[in-house]
Amino acid sequence: MLSSERDGVPAADRVIGTGALGATLQALVAEVQRSGPLSRAELGERLGLPTATTARVVARLMRERVLAEAGIRRSGNGRPSRLVGLNPAAGSAIAVDVGASLVTTAFVDVAGGIRQLDVRSVDPASSPELRVDVVVDAIDEALAVARRDDERCLALGVSVPAGGSASFPDALADRLGARFELPLTIQRDADLLAMAEARWGTGSRGRVVVALAWSWGVGAGVVVDGDVYRGSAGRAGDIGRLLVGSVRDEVKGAGAQRGSGAPEPLTLEQRISVAALSRRLAHIEGRGFDELHVVDLLAGAANDVGDSSAGVRDLLESMLDDVAAAIATLTLVLDPDVIVFAGVVGRRIDAFAPRLMPRLERTLPAVPRLTASGLGQTAWLSAAGLTAIESAGPLLAVLHGG
Repeated sequence: MLSSERDGVPAADRVIGTGALGATLQALVAEVQRSGPLSRAELGERLGLPTATTARVVARLMRERVLAEAGIRRSGNGRPSRLVGLNPAAGSAIAVDVGASLVTTAFVDVAGGIRQLDVRSVDPASSPELRVDVVVDAIDEALAVARRDDERCLALGVSVPAGGSASFPDALADRLGARFELPLTIQRDADLLAMAEARWGTGSRGRVVVALAWSWGVGAGVVVDGDVYRGSAGRAGDIGRLLVGSVRDEVKGAGAQRGSGAPEPLTLEQRISVAALSRRLAHIEGRGFDELHVVDLLAGAANDVGDSSAGVRDLLESMLDDVAAAIATLTLVLDPDVIVFAGVVGRRIDAFAPRLMPRLERTLPAVPRLTASGLGQTAWLSAAGLTAIESAGPLLAVLHGG
């Protein structure tokens, strides 16, 4: 763990310094934090520093255990380049992913590495208060582990489901902010998914990356030129609230009688979330279904696998109409390079894409690439932890208590 003082000199003054040197140290660490491991030549070129100055600054930061050797890059017939990156031992964030049925906690070091995964079950139907209790208990236990292992915790980063209750993140922020002194960030899982895909996944070469989390909730995250776009009130990408139908559509042909007033509108999430699809199929077939089994039935029908009932096929076509409307809306507004899908239903997008494409091609001048995320949940945790550290302030100052 980095000490805060040595020989009577505060670490922030000793390492960061003042004036031009302090600015150079901060800029170099920020560049490595933003871009990942780089060679000394690349750092000097990006920061406009002479070779000798770059070498001296890197050596100083390595002595202070802020930077560390990060491997060798070989290219063509030239000499291999030795890379430097952030030192994983410098400190970590506690990252928490609050899913529909699981709460996952991990330490994410400043280089993005993950360790000490802890997974806890939670009832999808549980109250927001109970879910907050589970998160608090998980963080308490992680902090106990940090004290035992002499782990320096720099921040808390929490991922919450896109869509769903708009009040849950606020309740979580109030409780965690009152209980823990660490800097705290709470972000939607779709935003973190988009960030992870833009940094490490399918969207790493795209300017505009959209990630659509489609599970018990439905929401999208948007990254433009490497930065998450959240809009003026932090709700950008909340595609689950898109109006795509009405209660009258839901009961049409089912013999239900409704009043003459305007039909109650339904959102995308109320139509295509896992729970909504299960409810709709139960209504069509007149019997209950396991929610995850419904997803399998729909994917099978899309691939013409098995003996799908007329009800499953009807639900599939209706679902695809709704999804096509959402994709078209995102595409016409954002013009993304790629839309990456994740979640219990979203990860099956490859099964649905052949039937989606004709719908989209009739509407859009150009259809973006649609693909399932190849990143696991740990990528979301890495993104949650790293953005929490980045939000806490300039890394060098955070590491040394500045």
